[in-house]
Amino acid sequence: MSKINFNLQVSITEAKDLIKTIGQELTPVIISEPGVGKSSILKMLEAEMGTEEYDFIYVDCPVKDMMDVAASIPNHDSKSLEYYVSDLFKLGNGKKKVIMLDEFMKSPKLLQIIFTRLMLERSVGDEPLPEGSIVFATSNNT
Repeated sequence: MSKINFNLQVSITEAKDLIKTIGQELTPVIISEPGVGKSSILKMLEAEMGTEEYDFIYVDCPVKDMMDVAASIPNHDSKSLEYYVSDLFKLGNGKKKVIMLDEFMKSPKLLQIIFTRLMLERSVGDEPLPEGSIVFATSNNT
């Protein structure tokens, strides 16, 4: 996979605007020193965009494990496994999502694979996000 690094230095407000502008097509990863306000971007987006059309979802990546995201559950009738996505992502209500993967680089390796698919393909496992959803990630550069 090719890597595009814009390496822009922007304010938190400019980062929020960038996410709104490109977040449906690309997944911005905001990397900076701890304590500059990266985690506040989701609340800023929610205040600006409102909750009528979007769900705003905060994922604290380092403290999640596989069962917090999705799991294969036995279907005893068909004797097969069915994939269930966590309610964390609120996929059942049809609203567009704005998902913040906070501290993405510190998440467990298995979840980094799942979160990378979310970032690139806009799906949680085999379950697609509603069209127009926004995904972005943050991490510390230390």
